[in-house]
Amino acid sequence: ITSSAQINDAVIVNTKIQNAAVDTLKVAGDSITITDFTDFSTQSGSGPYTFTTVVNLAYSGDIVAIANIQMGGAAGDGDTATFKLYIDGTVMTSISFTGQGLIGLHTMSGSKSLGTGFKTVQAQVSGLSGIVSPAADCQITIFRRYR
Repeated sequence: ITSSAQINDAVIVNTKIQNAAVDTLKVAGDSITITDFTDFSTQSGSGPYTFTTVVNLAYSGDIVAIANIQMGGAAGDGDTATFKLYIDGTVMTSISFTGQGLIGLHTMSGSKSLGTGFKTVQAQVSGLSGIVSPAADCQITIFRRYR
């Protein structure tokens, strides 16, 4: 057995590789996805509330982000809040609520194709008006999709 080999083309049914260095990896069926999850501490007070996480894209690809915000407090008919999801500084989703419907769980999602480097994903609650004892908790799930 030699310590190295150069093979131009090969069909291998099963293999075990202890360490691999690959210049280009092509996967049948589309892509490779890496998942990140961040569970933030609850923020309270008059707001705005900002929840930010950073991911590193080692290669160009897509970021798909899902943000769940649990809004607490008590809201009346004229009370307001705006929920936004940003990927790398771009607003992907913006939803404004008025009344009791702004209290509870709100889910936002978005995706963006990006180049390499560190990218921010941010969920924000702003424009809070009239809410008694407002507070927000947030979880962000990120899928880094490489092609």
